[in-house]
Amino acid sequence: MSVNRYFNHTSFASEQGLVQDLIDESIQIYGHDVYYIPRDTVNLDTFLGEDPLTAFTTTYPIEMYLKTLESFQGQSEFISKFGLHIEDQATFIVSQRRFTSAVVDAVDSAVTVLSRPREADLIYIEMTPNNRYLFEIKFVEDKERLFQLGKLYTYELRCELMNFTNEKVNTNVDDIDEVAQKEAYTINITMNAGGSGTFVVGESVYQGNTSLATATASAEVYEWTPSTRVLAVQRVVGTFAGSTAVKGNTSGAQWTSVTTAAATAPTIHDPISDNAFLQGNPLSVVKSRGTHMLED
Repeated sequence: MSVNRYFNHTSFASEQGLVQDLIDESIQIYGHDVYYIPRDTVNLDTFLGEDPLTAFTTTYPIEMYLKTLESFQGQSEFISKFGLHIEDQATFIVSQRRFTSAVVDAVDSAVTVLSRPREADLIYIEMTPNNRYLFEIKFVEDKERLFQLGKLYTYELRCELMNFTNEKVNTNVDDIDEVAQKEAYTINITMNAGGSGTFVVGESVYQGNTSLATATASAEVYEWTPSTRVLAVQRVVGTFAGSTAVKGNTSGAQWTSVTTAAATAPTIHDPISDNAFLQGNPLSVVKSRGTHMLED
């Protein structure tokens, strides 16, 4: 015996198109407008397979359905032997046809090769004006609906709230860049009085030698507060020393750092700076989690 050849369940194009239309419309009705942000490789380590200087510069608006409805998934915040980990997770559904139209066909193939959503790319979503998030794609399930009528219609994107290190997010979309800057790894450098000039947000600053190219330490300005002489910097390369001039590459500003070491500024989702905070406050943090075994 074999299946009835008079009934076609796998390759009837008009029915496949109908299902795809219904899925696209459902996502557009119940979904969210998001931005898909591909990862740009800057200096890939082919041995370790990672790029510590990754950049995100291009955005593609598209609608996605947030499958995670009631709360973030994952283990949320937890303390392990490696420090504080934050694993807020969410799952997005995107139409394969819409992704091809809005992203794949729009990408400059000479710069980026993209045929489907990729692990390590980002998704930006605004829940409310005060609740905006950047998620990193951890896994892409391309068989989320198992060949209904002989075709696949959606991608399921399993994501985790991004933990920032030295990635550069400069998309020219103010809301996205603001979220990235607030949560990126940041250090504060306090300056001695008597310096000159004003550091400009976004410019490169450096220490050592006579130019940025040969500097012993460099970073990007996040904030300069003249009243307190505190310079907040991100994307730090090298170590900023005390009693040494810090120079602005574009502004020409020059101030001398104090002798004390630069302090780490804890951020919301940055495990590196959070761990530095935990190391200095272990008992109070453990107590606040409801454990009293270390009180005595």
